[in-house]
Amino acid sequence: MLGDVIHEVTGNKVGWRVLPPDGQGPRMEISYQGTGKLLGVETVETGTYTAVARPNGTFFAETHGISIASDGGIISWTSQGIGTPDGKGFVSYRGSIFFESTSPAFSRLGTVTGITEFEVREDGPLSGKVWEWK
Repeated sequence: MLGDVIHEVTGNKVGWRVLPPDGQGPRMEISYQGTGKLLGVETVETGTYTAVARPNGTFFAETHGISIASDGGIISWTSQGIGTPDGKGFVSYRGSIFFESTSPAFSRLGTVTGITEFEVREDGPLSGKVWEWK
């Protein structure tokens, strides 16, 4: 069952590059920066994901990132998901996310599995939400 929204972010791509194929399909690496809220605390976020084009027209993506909270807490995270292009310049990703933090304010995130929805425009802007999976 999905619980409350625990994370929201908006941002922009800040760099991307095409990677050599690795036997799974064409690959891209995309980095982005954004701002948001994690457990109600303002954050600045940086992440990089690798998207592999699959024969069925979707992407498999794996993301690694770090969020720095306004209270000084640092949260790292890893996510995986499937992206579906809409043919109009958007890719919608759905997946899961796992957090880690040594900050007492965010320590409970180490026991949370999050369910993600991210919308990425091919020309740069992105936004996302994470719900706690209970």
